Amino acid sequence: MARRHREAPDAKLAALLAWIRAHQCPAAGLPQAGKKAPLQWTDRRVLVFTEYGDTKNYLVEQLTRAVGHTEDGDARILVFHGGMSEPQREAVQRAFNGDPAEHPVRILIATDAAREGLNLQARCADLFHYDIPWNPARMEQRNGRIDRALQPAPTVRCHYFVYEHRPEDRVLAALVAKVATIGRELGSLATVVFDELEHPGARPG
Repeated sequence: MARRHREAPDAKLAALLAWIRAHQCPAAGLPQAGKKAPLQWTDRRVLVFTEYGDTKNYLVEQLTRAVGHTEDGDARILVFHGGMSEPQREAVQRAFNGDPAEHPVRILIATDAAREGLNLQARCADLFHYDIPWNPARMEQRNGRIDRALQPAPTVRCHYFVYEHRPEDRVLAALVAKVATIGRELGSLATVVFDELEHPGARPG
């Protein structure tokens, strides 16, 4: 039972996998799909932020399992964390910004060590806040990894999760509104859309 619990996706992960299936690879998270769902990936890339090292490890484990059977599945995920050397940081940035035909990575999982100093906008206009930092400036710094000069997409989409009937989500809504205000005041370089993701037991935001 404990093993099944570890392998079963939580509501946020299930919503993230649903997004990946819709926009990147139809077979992600469906290891029994076989020939029923295409195993190929689109060129679309996504940046997933988490504040916690344990959550980063969990996402790496779960997403690696979910996409391992797909085309080039073992090369689709990269990780960015605070313990990396400068050459390692540069290699991740180069691959994530590179031509999708030459660099198979499609998902970058990052801790808040990546919220400053990285330019990741060249091929990515989608960002997930898997968890929310309660400091609006830190959330805006995350968004700034892809809401930057030379972002080719007209719209940057920032996704977050809101659970139903949870009082603290009123605070979360206020935080997101504050971040949107900061973006307007600083002059976002693209239209930034905060997307609430719907999933069982949670209302994505």
